Parts: sequence; structure tokens; C-alpha cells
Amino acid sequence: MNPFETMFGREPKEYIHREEETEKIIKTFDDESSLVYLITGVRGSGKTVLLSHVSKIINERNDWIVIDLNPEQDLLSSLVSKLYVKAGVSKLFIKKNLSLSFGQISLTLTSGELLTDSESILEVMLKDLKKRNKKLLITIDEVSNNSQMKVFVHSYQSLVRQDFPVYLLMTGLYENIQSLQNEKTLTFLYRAPRIALSKLNNLSIYYSYLHVFLNAKLAEDMTKCVSGYAFAYQLLGKIVYESQLDTLCDEILNFFDKEISEYCYSKIWSECNETDKKIIKAICSTDGSNAQIMNVLQFDKSKLSVYRDRLIKKGLVESSSRGYLSLTLPRFDQYIKICDMFD
Repeated sequence: MNPFETMFGREPKEYIHREEETEKIIKTFDDESSLVYLITGVRGSGKTVLLSHVSKIINERNDWIVIDLNPEQDLLSSLVSKLYVKAGVSKLFIKKNLSLSFGQISLTLTSGELLTDSESILEVMLKDLKKRNKKLLITIDEVSNNSQMKVFVHSYQSLVRQDFPVYLLMTGLYENIQSLQNEKTLTFLYRAPRIALSKLNNLSIYYSYLHVFLNAKLAEDMTKCVSGYAFAYQLLGKIVYESQLDTLCDEILNFFDKEISEYCYSKIWSECNETDKKIIKAICSTDGSNAQIMNVLQFDKSKLSVYRDRLIKKGLVESSSRGYLSLTLPRFDQYIKICDMFD
């Protein structure tokens, strides 16, 4: 069975754990130094897998309930529904003779009072959970600044002000998180701690490949090829494992380029604006120095600085040497060259 996995979000058998990031998130929740945590990073950097890993650890604790929500749905109604049917949770309310009608979400209390809005129903549920010393972790993967998210996060603030033990872990692209934070009523997200996922450790990748393929030269070449990019590490491992070849030949690299463009790069490139694309192309066509990039694009230093910083925060560019820029994604320059051929 192939130990590598390219399905987004599912934890593969051969997986490099981000222990430092995992411990940091869990410690923050345990200390209650923040009830919200944000995970950002470029597509394929491992945001969803980290979120799933943290969720799995917390879900194993008896005093926690973990609910995952779809950011494209009515988040409050979905949370009420999932919290009610979650194993062990519905029984809490059944014992109190509460009833739910999910056609139009409503809750009838034993007093006869009828609640018909999701936020009020949620408050009743959370009061009950708080009495039983249970905490709720809500996870949302790949958030964006849509109407459902704005309503939900605003309601979440209200729940926190009422001192309910409700925690929020979200992942998203840098630009989507930034857009959500910039909403006038949601600026509290600026105070939330954030992890921007960086490259995987090369030594960890090398030993992972060595463990599977038992070939030091192949493991070294593969490690250099994927350049710390989490999805590339899984994809190349899967391709080599299925090929049963012991060298990184052109056949494997060509197939790798094709697959990674379909899985990630075409989407990443489509989300770049025209100025981002011009800067990335300038990096590819020069030695990557700020001086040459400014010369090619006819940018002054301040203009380049603004766009450079944004590309770094988006995880597409890094400045490992002072005055120089390079691409973070492996063989991304090859993808761009091919795109230019057919433009």
C-alpha cells in the first residue's frame, strides 16, 4: 500500500508531524490565552492536515467536543444541528426533554418557550455544556470573507463575551484571512494568534524518503526536488513509489510537473493578480535580485517592497538572502514557462 497520500486533508501513513505548531495551538487553548487560532499558508502547505491533527488530539479528551463546519453553509444552523446529533451531546438535551425541529430550526423548552433563531438555541446548548464542564472546539477549513462567515464570527464574539467555553480554529489563505480581519466588526481577529506554515524540514523529508525507499541517493534527490513543500513531498513520494524506479528520471519529473500543476499550481496561478504574476516572472527571468527585478519591471524600491511583502505573506516568495527573492514552490518556474508558451 502506498504510504503517501495526495488527497487533501487526509493524514497519510507517511506523514511529517508539525509537532511545534501542534503543541503551540493546543497549549494556547489549554492556557486560554486565546480562544481563537488561525492557520495560514499557501495551498498545499498542510493547513488542513494540521487542523485535522489538532482536532484528533483534542477530540480524544473527554471534556472536549469537536465540531467541523463547512464555510460555504449556514454556519450557525449547521453548528446547532451537529452539536445536537453529536454522540453523547443529544442525550444531554433529551434528558431535559428538549426538542428540536430542523425544518426551520427551533427549540421548545420545558417551560413551553419556543426559540426559533440559531444563536438563541446555541446559547441554551452551551449553557448546558458549561454546567457539565465541557468545552467546544469549532474547526473551519479554508475560510473566506463571505456572508456566512461574517454572520458566524460576529455571533461567535457574542458567545465569547458571555464566557462560554467555545474555541475556534480556522485555516485559510493569507489574503482570505486578511480580508475577514479587515471587516469593521471583526477586527478582534487581528488579536488572534496565527501560524503561517513554513516549509517542512529537509532532514525530516530525507529520513522519511530513506525509510520508505532505502536508497540514500534517491532520498537526497527527492528531498532537493520538493524543496520543503508539503504537498510536493507527498506527491513525489507517491509517484516514485508507484513507478518502482530508483532514480529521478525525466519520466518521473515530467509526470510530477503535470500532476502538481493540476492539483495546485493552476489554481495558485489563477489567484495571482497581474502585478504578482509580473514579479514572479521577473524572479524567474533574472538572478532574483531586487535591483534586476526593479529594472525589468520599472518599479521603484517602495513599490516593489509593497508587492514583495504581500507575496512573502502569501507563501509564494521568500527572501533567504538580503536583497534577493526566490520562489518557494518547487519547479514552479517550469510551470510558468509552460504557461507562457501557450499564452
